[in-house]
Amino acid sequence: MPDLKADFHSTQPPAGARLHYPQGGKAWAAGMLRALGWKLEFAGLPMQRLERRSTEAGERWVSRGVIIAYPHTSNWDGFIGLLAIWALGIKLTLWGKASLFKIPVLRGLLRSAGAVPIERTDAKGAVASTIAEMEKADVYWLGLAPEGTRKRLPGWRTGFYHVATQAQVPVGIAFLDWGTKRIGVTHFLWLSGDRQADFSRIAQAYAGVTGCVADNASPIVALEASFDRKQAVVSPGSTS
Repeated sequence: MPDLKADFHSTQPPAGARLHYPQGGKAWAAGMLRALGWKLEFAGLPMQRLERRSTEAGERWVSRGVIIAYPHTSNWDGFIGLLAIWALGIKLTLWGKASLFKIPVLRGLLRSAGAVPIERTDAKGAVASTIAEMEKADVYWLGLAPEGTRKRLPGWRTGFYHVATQAQVPVGIAFLDWGTKRIGVTHFLWLSGDRQADFSRIAQAYAGVTGCVADNASPIVALEASFDRKQAVVSPGSTS
């Protein structure tokens, strides 16, 4: 396993070392994770100091960023991931496939977890609207699985990368390791804008992490813009 302790590993380190710890974690969710044999790891969310406006008194600190979850290879990942979110009390805005919101049983559950429907054909609009909402809030973390599907693809979708680089916020490396039954986010990266170098650093952070269906894990490289998005559609009822 890699060393996943907090590490800003950055060309743009945040001012100061303040951390934000969410409140309101659910004990029942933490208990269920333990009962299922999972260990939850969390070291707080980084905060950044904003330049004070002329109308503001004192310092203004915010906690904003993107948390990516990998690998996403099974339906069970979503269940374990939601338990972790509820156990920690983290309020995330989750990008979810719009098709999932058409399923009545899932719709309410997804919205209660902070999920919003995203159409794959409008990725640019999703990036712009997310950044706009993020800049209004003192605490705002976007959460998503960059693979976007449970089956193996040639690489990752890059919406998270555009949000993080354009908004200049850190990326949290959330891991779901079925090999050791460890889940959490303890490592954060500030991206440089050099996509190849940044993806290489992300891949190093995930080295050794094993998915539920290991062969379904997509390589940690950026998908080409020409990739046919229709290839990513998972057949209804698929369990892996």
